[in-house]
Formats: sequence, C-alpha cells, structure tokens
Amino acid sequence: MIANANEAIVPAMPVRAEDRRGARRLRQTAITRTVAALVVLAGALLTGIALADGDPMAGVTTEQLGSLPSAGAPGYTLVFLRITMQPGASIPAHSHPGDVVVVVQSGKFGTQFVRGEGTLTRAAADGQAPSQETLEAGDSAVLLPGDSLAYGGSAGHTMSNAGDTPLVLLVSALLADGQPGFMFDHQP
Repeated sequence: MIANANEAIVPAMPVRAEDRRGARRLRQTAITRTVAALVVLAGALLTGIALADGDPMAGVTTEQLGSLPSAGAPGYTLVFLRITMQPGASIPAHSHPGDVVVVVQSGKFGTQFVRGEGTLTRAAADGQAPSQETLEAGDSAVLLPGDSLAYGGSAGHTMSNAGDTPLVLLVSALLADGQPGFMFDHQP
C-alpha cells in the first residue's frame, strides 16, 4: 500500500514485465532522438551553417572592384568582384544571370555542379601547360590558387571553402541588369 497526494491509502499495482519493457523502449527512443538532434545541431555549428537566420551567404564577403555597362551586350553589365569565404562557409545551389569566370587567388575552392556545365582550367605547374576539363551536373572539384572555372547562366552549382584558411576568389561576370547576382535554387 502507498499513500497518494491526498494521503489516502491505495493498493500498490504490480508492474508487469511487458510494461517495464515498453517504458524502457520509450526512454531509449527519447534518448536516441535527443542524441540525434544534438549530433545534427553540432554538425551544423561545426560546418558553419547559419541556423538562426538561414543566410545562404553567411561567412561570405563580396566586394565589387569594378563594373561597366556592356556596349556589346545591351542590358548586361560587366562586373569584377572579390569574394572571400571564411573557413567552413558554403553557398548552396544557385545560378547567375549571365556568364561567369572565377579565379582562385588563395585558398581551396570546392564546387559541385547541379545542372549545366563549366570549364575548369588547372593552372600550369612544373613547366606543364594549363589543362582543361569539363564539369557536368553531378561533378565536383576542388580548385587551387591559379585555377579557374568558367560557366554560363544556365549552370547551377554550389560553392564552399574546402580549406582551413580564408578562400579568396576573383570573379568576372557579364550579368543581366536588374537581376540578383546569386539566384538560389531553394530560397531559405
């Protein structure tokens, strides 16, 4: 017999083995879910994902170094940019409203094409001529200083700093007037 909160005496109910197993399973499921949530949160924090505001450009600085309305392509502007990505920064799948050439100034640039294609030019090394390869949807690459990547507006890709120091990219792009420079596949 045990007393309840009202001090009334009630008989103790025997606990069956299957009830104990069910309660144990519920506790294990709750613990597993809690641990899984903590692992996801820790992974997100360690990889630099901005959870609070969903900013796809978190850890990225873009500086316009120059621009000129194109006389040869009316409705387009030629821009020259420096993009700096901090370690762990990444930009989700996106495209641009025009043609782009990216050159790695310093760091390691990771990219994966999700549609379209681009031309990767590896910098000359050890007296060798520069080499070129085509990246298509599903292909990924890491570019090093001196490497470049060129692609058109129909291409979509991701960008990431694949190293542990800031990544600096120099970008020349012929972009459609009145359009955002980055057009994200899935708005945050």
